[in-house]
Amino acid sequence: MSDEIKKSPTEESFRTYRKGLKPDINKAKTDMKVARTGYNDAVRSRQFKRCTFKKAEAALAEYEGLLNGVVTAAHQDATEIDASIKNFVAQSAAVKTAFGAVVDSLRSAKKALYDVESTASALAELVENSEQSEENKWLKSHINGFESTIKAIAGDIKTRKQGLADQTNDLADDAFEVVVKVVGINASVNIESLTPLSTKVLSDLTTLKGDIETNITYAGGEKQKAQVELNKQNQSQSSNRSNVSRTRLIFAGLKNVEAFTKTPECKEGAELAKDTRKQLEVLVKKVEKSFA
Repeated sequence: MSDEIKKSPTEESFRTYRKGLKPDINKAKTDMKVARTGYNDAVRSRQFKRCTFKKAEAALAEYEGLLNGVVTAAHQDATEIDASIKNFVAQSAAVKTAFGAVVDSLRSAKKALYDVESTASALAELVENSEQSEENKWLKSHINGFESTIKAIAGDIKTRKQGLADQTNDLADDAFEVVVKVVGINASVNIESLTPLSTKVLSDLTTLKGDIETNITYAGGEKQKAQVELNKQNQSQSSNRSNVSRTRLIFAGLKNVEAFTKTPECKEGAELAKDTRKQLEVLVKKVEKSFA
């Protein structure tokens, strides 16, 4: 019986079929390995694309942080400082001009006060030395408080009391000295020397701000490009993962078919399962009834 089974046409057909499956199985196995390799490459490539995206994102965030946190405020501060210094320079020039006019006025006042003091002193001396003169007597009699007024203006020669003319002249001297000191202080401040510095700072910060803004635009574009590439690679990885599953199923299916052709049932004449035989018996009886 066993010799007949070995030589049965069914077994020969299965043997021939198994031989025909070999190339398909080998190809499926190779395809499965290639798919796995492709998936691993896709995973590594995605990691690289994601790293590129992260670096572009970090660069953009860095430049945006510099612009928002430092450069914009610093540039505005430099603009305000430059405008203030230019305003101070203009005011300094106006102050110099004004103080120059004050100095000239004080010089004129000092000269006039000196003339007043000199005249008053001469008049006081004349009054003092000409008490019995007819002119002095006439002035005293016709001008109320003439002698006391002269002494108040020129000072009292006998008591050496300072007169109003001398006091006013001293005040003019003090004012002139103060003005000269203020002019000297204003000149020593030298606000004009700050102009080149503020101009340079503003120019450098303007250049830096423009450079940062350019880099933000560039980094934003690079981030967008990296995002597009990452999206493509995500799709590629998903596709390769599906291909791995597909090739694995094909290989497993072919191996199952090969295993099925080697089962003992096939070697014993491909006996049908009990439920299949029952179904065939039912069909046979129905056919017999149809011909009865």
